[in-house]
Amino acid sequence: MPLIQHTLSITDHPLPVRPGRYIEVASARIREFTHSPVSDAMIGFVPSDYQLVYRTLDCLVDLTRSSSGTWGITLAISLTSTMT
Repeated sequence: MPLIQHTLSITDHPLPVRPGRYIEVASARIREFTHSPVSDAMIGFVPSDYQLVYRTLDCLVDLTRSSSGTWGITLAISLTSTMT
């Protein structure tokens, strides 16, 4: 099967309530952790942009639903994200 290039349009609309709240709580815990003495012993912890990750995965789900209707496919993906 040939690879198909897609450009994702990742929006900055508000997240759904449950994932948004989850990310808020997780971000607060991460901030608290990174400002604690325990984090000094932690090497290599890199927090992510969780909202962007959620939105990107949401776009990929929409893309796979609209393109083939099948879920059992393996994807090789080159992402170009555009905030709209």
